[in-house]
Amino acid sequence: MSARQIVLPEQAPETYEELCRLHAPRPIHHREGYEVASKIVDWIAVRAVNAAQEDYAALMGDLVNAYETEYLPQPGEASGLEVLKMLVEEHGLRARQLAEILGADESMGSKLLHGHRNITVEHARKLGEFFGVKPAVFLDLNVRSRVETPALD
Repeated sequence: MSARQIVLPEQAPETYEELCRLHAPRPIHHREGYEVASKIVDWIAVRAVNAAQEDYAALMGDLVNAYETEYLPQPGEASGLEVLKMLVEEHGLRARQLAEILGADESMGSKLLHGHRNITVEHARKLGEFFGVKPAVFLDLNVRSRVETPALD
Protein backbone atom coordinates (compact mmCIF):
# COMPACT_ATOMS: atom_id res chain seq x y z
CA MET A 1 0.00 0.00 0.00
CA SER A 2 1.49 3.36 -0.97
CA ALA A 3 1.19 6.56 1.01
CA ARG A 4 -1.41 7.78 -1.46
CA GLN A 5 -3.55 4.68 -0.85
CA ILE A 6 -3.58 4.67 2.95
CA VAL A 7 -6.94 5.81 4.29
CA LEU A 8 -6.83 7.64 7.60
CA PRO A 9 -9.95 8.53 9.59
CA GLU A 10 -10.89 12.15 10.15
CA GLN A 11 -10.45 11.73 13.91
CA ALA A 12 -7.55 9.90 15.52
CA PRO A 13 -8.32 6.84 17.65
CA GLU A 14 -8.23 7.63 21.37
CA THR A 15 -6.01 4.80 22.63
CA TYR A 16 -2.49 3.72 21.77
CA GLU A 17 -3.73 0.20 20.99
CA GLU A 18 -6.30 1.52 18.49
CA LEU A 19 -3.61 3.63 16.83
CA CYS A 20 -1.37 0.57 16.55
CA ARG A 21 -4.21 -1.37 14.93
CA LEU A 22 -4.54 1.42 12.39
CA HIS A 23 -0.81 1.20 11.60
CA ALA A 24 1.62 -0.80 13.73
CA PRO A 25 4.86 1.11 14.38
CA ARG A 26 7.88 -0.80 13.08
CA PRO A 27 11.31 0.04 11.70
CA ILE A 28 11.22 1.44 8.16
CA HIS A 29 13.46 -0.14 5.53
CA HIS A 30 11.83 0.85 2.24
CA ARG A 31 10.64 4.01 0.52
CA GLU A 32 7.01 2.89 0.55
CA GLY A 33 7.03 2.39 4.33
CA TYR A 34 8.67 5.79 4.73
CA GLU A 35 5.95 7.47 2.67
CA VAL A 36 3.18 5.78 4.67
CA ALA A 37 4.81 6.62 8.02
CA SER A 38 5.41 10.24 6.96
CA LYS A 39 1.77 10.60 6.00
CA ILE A 40 0.71 9.17 9.37
CA VAL A 41 3.05 11.53 11.24
CA ASP A 42 1.58 14.53 9.40
CA TRP A 43 -1.95 13.25 10.07
CA ILE A 44 -1.51 12.52 13.80
CA ALA A 45 0.48 15.70 14.47
CA VAL A 46 -2.57 17.90 13.93
CA ARG A 47 -4.92 15.57 15.82
CA ALA A 48 -2.97 14.50 18.93
CA VAL A 49 -4.80 15.73 22.01
CA ASN A 50 -4.04 13.05 24.61
CA ALA A 51 -0.94 11.31 25.94
CA ALA A 52 -1.53 8.10 23.96
CA GLN A 53 -1.80 10.01 20.68
CA GLU A 54 1.27 12.10 21.51
CA ASP A 55 3.27 8.96 22.37
CA TYR A 56 2.24 7.34 19.09
CA ALA A 57 3.12 10.50 17.14
CA ALA A 58 6.54 10.67 18.84
CA LEU A 59 7.31 7.02 18.08
CA MET A 60 6.24 7.32 14.43
CA GLY A 61 8.30 10.51 14.14
CA ASP A 62 11.34 8.71 15.56
CA LEU A 63 10.91 5.90 13.02
CA VAL A 64 10.68 8.41 10.15
CA ASN A 65 13.78 10.25 11.42
CA ALA A 66 15.70 6.97 11.74
CA TYR A 67 14.88 6.10 8.12
CA GLU A 68 15.91 9.55 6.90
CA THR A 69 19.20 9.35 8.78
CA GLU A 70 20.04 5.86 7.54
CA TYR A 71 18.72 5.89 3.98
CA LEU A 72 18.42 9.45 2.70
CA PRO A 73 21.43 11.60 1.82
CA GLN A 74 21.96 14.30 4.42
CA PRO A 75 23.04 17.84 3.53
CA GLY A 76 26.74 18.31 4.13
CA GLU A 77 27.69 14.61 4.04
CA ALA A 78 28.45 14.54 0.33
CA SER A 79 28.58 17.14 -2.37
CA GLY A 80 25.42 17.74 -4.36
CA LEU A 81 27.16 16.29 -7.39
CA GLU A 82 28.13 13.12 -5.49
CA VAL A 83 24.53 12.67 -4.32
CA LEU A 84 23.24 13.21 -7.85
CA LYS A 85 25.69 10.69 -9.33
CA MET A 86 24.75 8.13 -6.69
CA LEU A 87 21.01 8.52 -7.30
CA VAL A 88 21.40 8.50 -11.08
CA GLU A 89 23.38 5.25 -10.82
CA GLU A 90 20.91 3.68 -8.34
CA HIS A 91 18.02 4.44 -10.68
CA GLY A 92 19.89 3.33 -13.80
CA LEU A 93 19.43 6.70 -15.49
CA ARG A 94 21.40 8.12 -18.39
CA ALA A 95 22.43 11.75 -18.82
CA ARG A 96 19.70 12.23 -21.44
CA GLN A 97 17.04 11.02 -18.98
CA LEU A 98 18.42 13.33 -16.32
CA ALA A 99 18.03 16.25 -18.73
CA GLU A 100 14.40 15.21 -19.32
CA ILE A 101 13.74 15.20 -15.57
CA LEU A 102 15.11 18.74 -15.40
CA GLY A 103 13.15 19.87 -18.46
CA ALA A 104 16.45 20.91 -20.06
CA ASP A 105 18.19 20.27 -23.36
CA GLU A 106 19.88 16.90 -23.81
CA SER A 107 23.38 18.13 -23.00
CA MET A 108 22.45 19.49 -19.55
CA GLY A 109 22.41 16.06 -17.91
CA SER A 110 25.93 15.33 -19.10
CA LYS A 111 27.18 18.79 -18.13
CA LEU A 112 25.82 18.37 -14.60
CA LEU A 113 27.21 14.85 -14.15
CA HIS A 114 30.66 15.93 -15.32
CA GLY A 115 30.68 19.01 -13.10
CA HIS A 116 30.70 21.44 -16.03
CA ARG A 117 27.49 23.07 -14.79
CA ASN A 118 26.35 23.73 -11.25
CA ILE A 119 23.11 22.39 -9.84
CA THR A 120 20.72 25.33 -9.51
CA VAL A 121 17.96 25.73 -6.94
CA GLU A 122 15.41 24.91 -9.64
CA HIS A 123 17.37 21.78 -10.61
CA ALA A 124 17.52 20.76 -6.93
CA ARG A 125 13.76 21.21 -6.58
CA LYS A 126 13.03 19.02 -9.62
CA LEU A 127 15.60 16.41 -8.60
CA GLY A 128 14.27 16.30 -5.05
CA GLU A 129 10.75 15.76 -6.34
CA PHE A 130 11.84 13.04 -8.76
CA PHE A 131 14.10 11.12 -6.36
CA GLY A 132 11.93 11.73 -3.28
CA VAL A 133 14.64 13.47 -1.26
CA LYS A 134 15.09 16.94 0.18
CA PRO A 135 16.27 19.38 -2.51
CA ALA A 136 18.96 20.67 -0.13
CA VAL A 137 21.00 17.47 -0.59
CA PHE A 138 21.85 18.64 -4.11
CA LEU A 139 22.97 22.10 -3.03
CA ASP A 140 26.39 22.65 -1.52
CA LEU A 141 25.12 25.09 1.09
CA ASN A 142 28.07 24.54 3.44
CA VAL A 143 30.54 25.83 0.88
CA ARG A 144 31.80 29.32 1.67
CA SER A 145 30.55 31.91 -0.76
CA ARG A 146 33.00 32.93 -3.44
CA VAL A 147 32.05 36.54 -2.90
CA GLU A 148 34.39 38.01 -0.33
CA THR A 149 33.04 40.54 2.10
CA PRO A 150 35.31 43.38 3.15
CA ALA A 151 36.66 43.23 6.68
CA LEU A 152 35.42 45.90 9.03
CA ASP A 153 38.16 47.67 10.99
